[in-house]
Amino acid sequence: MPTSSKYGKLYTALMINKLAELVPINSILDVGVGEGTYFNILSPYFENIK
Repeated sequence: MPTSSKYGKLYTALMINKLAELVPINSILDVGVGEGTYFNILSPYFENIK
């Protein structure tokens, strides 16, 4: 699957960003078929993310 629906991605990014305010996030595990969409969306907002 080369791309996926954009539905819910902004909401998910906002919720993860809120979570990051409470606890440090050091890694993102994006499991599934695709191109690492969530890593690509979230990595600009976290320093030193793997």
